[in-house]
Amino acid sequence: MIDYKFKFGASAATQDKNLIRSALRGERLQPPFYYLLAQHWAEEQLKKPPRPAIEADFYYIAPRWSDGPLISTRYDSEGLDGNVGKATKQTIAYLVDGVHQGRFFINRGEYCGHCDVAPICRKNHPPSLWRAENDPVTEPHRALREKDPKKL
Repeated sequence: MIDYKFKFGASAATQDKNLIRSALRGERLQPPFYYLLAQHWAEEQLKKPPRPAIEADFYYIAPRWSDGPLISTRYDSEGLDGNVGKATKQTIAYLVDGVHQGRFFINRGEYCGHCDVAPICRKNHPPSLWRAENDPVTEPHRALREKDPKKL
């Protein structure tokens, strides 16, 4: 699976360089979803071995990056195998459960600039922000941003 991303910035964000860590943290979920969809398709369509190797690649069209203008980053089975895979699937399950439960926490970051509800978000309202950063209910959500595949 290939997904093209156009990048305006002068350099790659950390989330763009390391898709496995980004998926583990819930920052970039397209690669594991693409991988799982392709894997499901291969299992359904190609019942006989050998099954093709599956990977999800982001191709960044990034004219201002020093190593640009076209850079690819791969997400393959490593991201969904072993302890990293288990933890990534837990992240996805946690986020899906949160959507079902209606849990949408303030979690400021670069993505705020692209969020559809940014104009009405209370991320700059001090009491709301304090609650978001100190409420024990939000701790598991905030802890996602600290996950490190090297420590699993």
